[in-house]
Amino acid sequence: MRWAKQMLLAFADDSTVHVFESVEQANVYCEVIDVENQEYTFLDERGCLMKPANAAPVKRKFLYFFSVTGPARFTLQSSDEKREDLVRTLATGELKIVGHGSCKASSLDDLLKLAPLLVPS
Repeated sequence: MRWAKQMLLAFADDSTVHVFESVEQANVYCEVIDVENQEYTFLDERGCLMKPANAAPVKRKFLYFFSVTGPARFTLQSSDEKREDLVRTLATGELKIVGHGSCKASSLDDLLKLAPLLVPS
């Protein structure tokens, strides 16, 4: 298993944790509208919160009763705020871990091999 230089964990509202190699890869999977609605909480490989920021405002068009968003990307800003509560939920086994790209994590053991700093010894 290869360690990602800038690994990101996206804790989703549907009890899954997505493991991404980069913000660019997270942009492919996570829709900006869902990020704006705080359906994901992003952590780095140390368990620190990554705060979403939009590079450009999301353009919305209304089509009858539906809102359609144009292509937009988000960025993530580093912080030193630890989210140990989220990291602890990984150990319960209640969350499904989904790896993307070369981050082939599907279990807590896989995740800890990719991000040994996630859980301090």
